Amino acid sequence: MIIKTLFDTKKALLCLALCVLTAFSANASGASTVTNTKVITLVGSGVAGLTNAAGTNSKFNSPRSVVFNNPGAVPTVMYVADTYNHAIRRVVLATNDVITIAGNGVSGWADGTGANARFNAPTGITIDSTNSNLYVADSNNGAIRKINIASGAVTTIIGKNCSSVPTAENNFATNGGCFASLDYYGAAYLPGTGPAASFLLPQNLIMSYAAPCSSISGCLWVTDNVGTLSVVDLSASPAEMSMAAAIDPNGDATAACTSAGCAAYSFQQVSGVAQDSNGNLLISVRSNHTIWSCTPGGSLRSLASCSRIAGSGLSWNSVEDIDYTENNYGYWVDETVGQPLLASFSYPMGLAFDANAQTLYVADQGNHVIRQIDFVNGAPNNVITVAGNGVRTTLNGDPEVLGYNPVGVPLSDTSFCRTPNIPCGAPGGAGFDNNADGLLAVMNSPSGVAADYTRALLVFADTGNHVIRTIGGGEPAATPTFSPAAGAYGPSQTVTIASTTPSSTIYYTIDGSTPTTSSTRYTAPITVNSTQTV
Repeated sequence: MIIKTLFDTKKALLCLALCVLTAFSANASGASTVTNTKVITLVGSGVAGLTNAAGTNSKFNSPRSVVFNNPGAVPTVMYVADTYNHAIRRVVLATNDVITIAGNGVSGWADGTGANARFNAPTGITIDSTNSNLYVADSNNGAIRKINIASGAVTTIIGKNCSSVPTAENNFATNGGCFASLDYYGAAYLPGTGPAASFLLPQNLIMSYAAPCSSISGCLWVTDNVGTLSVVDLSASPAEMSMAAAIDPNGDATAACTSAGCAAYSFQQVSGVAQDSNGNLLISVRSNHTIWSCTPGGSLRSLASCSRIAGSGLSWNSVEDIDYTENNYGYWVDETVGQPLLASFSYPMGLAFDANAQTLYVADQGNHVIRQIDFVNGAPNNVITVAGNGVRTTLNGDPEVLGYNPVGVPLSDTSFCRTPNIPCGAPGGAGFDNNADGLLAVMNSPSGVAADYTRALLVFADTGNHVIRTIGGGEPAATPTFSPAAGAYGPSQTVTIASTTPSSTIYYTIDGSTPTTSSTRYTAPITVNSTQTV
């Protein structure tokens, strides 16, 4: 038996009379779209904690939001709002090294530098166009915080410090706009300027330089659990917060509203926010299981016009609902083409709009999947499930305790799966595959999503699994090693292939043809019984 070796660096193919190929996809125009839907864990071990390390040796605690640097160009760094570590983390994409840049795992309220700063459950994060500043939705503090990336200094641009209010005193008027109940301190929703203004529970935010925002200073669009979309004018000093829209699917609580607020609020959980190519603000109304579009007014002090663009408002389809029990949201509907209002979401959260592909990505938290809404001529057209099989699974959990779908059926029972021929989880296992493809992947309450269209890559916070994961993009180039090396051997030989690059995949053929991603995936040693081109 003769084994030959060939390496073509230009094509990234390696042959030991055997070829390996690294998966990659891009469209003919050169603008990448997400077609490879393999789900891979980028950072985080799956166990809650606060550890700075590389890749899966690092630890997070319920991360909720992610953002890339270099907006519009190839990113080199990703930032994470690590919610229950009360910290902001940085991931160096070249090495997957995780570093804590602000906060130290202890909740509180304090401006300061690096570990001396305090947050209380930060849930949203965004970055300006020059990579100078990060802006954070500090949810339980009802505030917007600013981080100078160069110095690490954390300051508050909107919000008031309510942490010193006595828990026995729940008087909003006498407590300077703060309220307290039991062990929670917080501020009310109050548009205004600087420390005189506050949010109730801000969820997410994006930076924008499109009108009516300043093209130089920009503004922040912020969602809040009071049921609002707000705008923070960064050209004003101090920064000025105005209400842009009050969302109420029933239309009952938002009649008397101005940019200064409403007489009453719907308290809908307005969560994710993104901006499309036409400048419309796309928001997820988590508690209503819908996606809305808001067209800004002519100025930052005028109200936006909002309407529902996707989602039926029901968290499951009545035909597929098995027992009508509360929180039975392991099922979803990808509607017929051209009817996005018929789609079913379940507590949708983070949003990311890919302007090149004209696609909105949705972290559909209650369904434990990532969804895609295609836009045609500026309007939503179709809803597709990109990744996830709709069953909640904890990464390192005991399958007998945590590996159950919402109606209490073990993951090994495939009769309740969305698609009968797709297993909900491996019998006796936790149901997690770090290299699962598309609808085979399992997640636990994904919350935030970011799109890097330069590499056809999605990154999302798999919140319940305490990890950050990727979908699509060019897989890291494999660096295969072979045993035995090229040469002549006896009548039978076992060929083993290994790659020193984490998360890379090897495909092979046995007829000498060039392998593709449709070829056999290498999972175990190959036995060669004669002179053969593998």
